[in-house]
Formats: sequence, C-alpha cells, structure tokens
Amino acid sequence: MEDINFTPRQKLEDSAYYTLAEAYSKGYARSLLQDFDTMSDEELHALISSACTVIDQNIQEEQDAIAHNLAKFRKHVDVCIDHGASDYATALRWMTQTETFRDSQCIEHWVWQQGILFSDKGKEIMSDLKVAYNVH
Repeated sequence: MEDINFTPRQKLEDSAYYTLAEAYSKGYARSLLQDFDTMSDEELHALISSACTVIDQNIQEEQDAIAHNLAKFRKHVDVCIDHGASDYATALRWMTQTETFRDSQCIEHWVWQQGILFSDKGKEIMSDLKVAYNVH
C-alpha cells in the first residue's frame, strides 16, 4: 500500500469535513467541500470550532434526554410497585406484559422506545428482560 503524505492544509480540510459531518450531516459537509479551497486556514479553524460547539451541544441534549427518559422509566416502575408489584422484576414484567419478545432485537426495540437504550441502565434493563423472558 502506498504511503500517502497529506499537507497540513489537506489535514485541516479533512478535519473540517469530518467535524462538519459529525455536527450536521455528511451531505452538509459535502456541500461545503468546494468552498474549502477559497477559505483561509483561519476561516477553516473557525468553522471547525463552530462545529465542535454544535457537537458538544448535541451530546448534552442527548444526555439530557436520556436522563429525562430514565426518570420517566423509574417513575413508571415506582407506579407499578405502588399498585402491587412486589419488586423491580415484577414491575418490569407488568410493564412489558403486552409485548411479544421473540428475540433480543424485540427487547432492544422496546428499550429503545423508552428512550434509554443508549445508557448503562438501558443495557441493564435489556439484560433483565432477557432473563425474565428467557431470550438469548
């Protein structure tokens, strides 16, 4: 394989492209590619900095949404326990009694619908449901 050496400018443009793609979309990043040639290094650095701010905001929004959804989930569990579920496992079964879990993907989808799949607690709930429903 041929060793490709990129110039500092090429690396900067590459960084700008991938940062924009992460912050917005690949389509948006591609739409700006032709403009990179006319931008100064300072303008590209400013573009990268702005995109990094958006990425940080997106991450914070995702974390806030997961925290909100986890609180909703815990409240639902508490309501089930208040209504007679003897423990967390029973509450979880009550919450999922109308579901048909044929495989782990079905369980994953249910946890995703709760808005908590991409959290440590979501992974724990998936494991709990797999045990409860004998799904592998």
